[in-house]
Amino acid sequence: INGGGVNIVSSSPILRNLIIENNSADNGGGLYVGQSSAPIVDRVVFFNNDADYDGGAIFVSNTGANPAFSHITVTGNTAGDNGGGLMAYTASSPTAVNSIFWGNTPNEIHEENGGSLTITYSDIEGSFPGTGNIDADPLFEDESGGDVDIQWGSPAIDTGDPSSEPDPDGTVADMGVYHYDQNYQQPDPPAGLAFTPGISQIGLQWTASWESDVTDYIIYRGTAMGEIDSLDMISSSSTNYTDSG
Repeated sequence: INGGGVNIVSSSPILRNLIIENNSADNGGGLYVGQSSAPIVDRVVFFNNDADYDGGAIFVSNTGANPAFSHITVTGNTAGDNGGGLMAYTASSPTAVNSIFWGNTPNEIHEENGGSLTITYSDIEGSFPGTGNIDADPLFEDESGGDVDIQWGSPAIDTGDPSSEPDPDGTVADMGVYHYDQNYQQPDPPAGLAFTPGISQIGLQWTASWESDVTDYIIYRGTAMGEIDSLDMISSSSTNYTDSG
């Protein structure tokens, strides 16, 4: 049995905005794509799928098997032999862009018997050749629990294909299924914050923010979290402040 979640042969459907999880098969625990098939697979999560042999999440095989993967996140899948994330087999030619392959067993991607994957602007654990590809922890919210939202600071933010459609927040495409909405991102805290105590005063020093949309700092003072008062508002270009109150 191939394709525990979805089996595509001699057809080219569009799979979009799906979660394919907790399936098992001989090959292609989550998805099997066979001959003469060119499906579009967009914004799909593959999580916790299992194959006895190859392609824990995805198995692509045979001439004319040319699926196009975009913005997929493949994690927590397992294959008994190879390609915990994706196996490209027997003259197949899948492509992938703006995607994440991370935390699959025993490896992320495997090509065999003439199968060839073209992947670009994607995050692949252990690395894989291709324009714009990276190998860095994507910082999922809860990888083991299947929450594959990326956190602030993820290397997948703004590192997708710059020619792709921008994310809904207007920034360069992120890698993976879910973009990080930067409209609501708080600015980074000041770097290099230091204190210089004095007689009846304390001096603060820091490194000016590099973020262009930071315009001011608000200085607060208090002795406990519930007892904090604002003291002053100063320009973001400032790098020091003296509290003598």
